[in-house]
Amino acid sequence: TGVTLLQDPDGSRYEEAYQQFKAAYAESPSWKILGNLGYTAMKLERDGEAIEAFEGYLEQGNKELSSADRAQFQSDLETLSATAAAVTIQGLPAGTRVTDVRSPNQGPDIKNTYEVPEGGSLVLRVRPGAHRFTAQWSGQEPQTHELEVAIKGAHEVKFETAAPEPVQPEPVVAPAPEPAPVTVATSDDGFFQSPLP
Repeated sequence: TGVTLLQDPDGSRYEEAYQQFKAAYAESPSWKILGNLGYTAMKLERDGEAIEAFEGYLEQGNKELSSADRAQFQSDLETLSATAAAVTIQGLPAGTRVTDVRSPNQGPDIKNTYEVPEGGSLVLRVRPGAHRFTAQWSGQEPQTHELEVAIKGAHEVKFETAAPEPVQPEPVVAPAPEPAPVTVATSDDGFFQSPLP
């Protein structure tokens, strides 16, 4: 299915193919899948995953690879490794989704989403350029950090848990005072007596 998606007449559908190759490898971890997984990850700029997949493909494929195949994947691996920077995301609980948007000099933004693993530290390999990392967790307002990533740089992005706004108590409304009772003077026979002026 992944290969079919790459060969779509209307254009390669890298995101869908990547998901197919990833699911296939999780179900049956054959090194033969790693070449396609790495290729689609590279096209999506998920460079850390692409580097890892290419390394596994070359190491596990070993002598079964043709010289042309080996040369191509080795070249792709070296290109990515020579430019990819490391960005460490800290301060987020496991399971938090982090969105990375890179704005290239030309063309549309490149967007990828990652999940923070157990341990709370996410290490990404990304391409140089302007990145925006956004996360939202535990009822927090979304936080965004902008970062200019250098070639082969090592960067750190730390998210901070914002202290909740203090809850102001509701103002207490004092009850209106009860009006004083009015005493009306009456005569012994019950008739109203007008007060003297």
